[in-house]
Amino acid sequence: MRVVLLSPYPEKISGIIKDVGDEVYTSNYEDWFLELEPESRGNDFVISYGFRHIIPSILIQQYKDRLINIHIGYLPWNRGADPNFWSWHGDTPKGVTIHQMDEGIDTGPILYRRTMFSVDHQTIKSSYERLHYLAITLFESRWRIIREQGITPFVQTGESTSHKKKDREAIWHHFPLGWDTPVKDVEEFGRRSRDEHGQRAGSSGA
Repeated sequence: MRVVLLSPYPEKISGIIKDVGDEVYTSNYEDWFLELEPESRGNDFVISYGFRHIIPSILIQQYKDRLINIHIGYLPWNRGADPNFWSWHGDTPKGVTIHQMDEGIDTGPILYRRTMFSVDHQTIKSSYERLHYLAITLFESRWRIIREQGITPFVQTGESTSHKKKDREAIWHHFPLGWDTPVKDVEEFGRRSRDEHGQRAGSSGA
């Protein structure tokens, strides 16, 4: 089986794919579109992990359920950018999701989810690292089933939240410690914001 891995850090999961005997092809940000052309490349699966480009709808339609994304948010909560930060800010579920990609941003059918439980003295950085560890271990335990298409995905429904990069940037000056900010400070800032505005920033109906 040939798997294309779209990721700024392919080394984190390429070994997992190779361990079951699959070929792994990684692509940089300059020529990734060419790498995905099914007619010339003969790819069996495409896996996106931390990939920031929008994949054109024509490729999504061609790959259908063989286009998989690993997202460090517990979907349908915190679609889009900075899911770790917004999970603390919005007091929403924290975890990771493996899902099939569609033409929306992190809106495709879910294959697997796993919850992350909070621990004392976490920072934005340390919780981000824990989410990546959780995502990798979830993918490692489920890749054989995914590649054999042995799991029935379920559609995302209910309330959801979604954010863009500029949303965090607009309030980032309130966190002078940056990524070393304790998550309890982000939670408190989010509570104050909700008290002022009466709702979760970025929330929407799905």
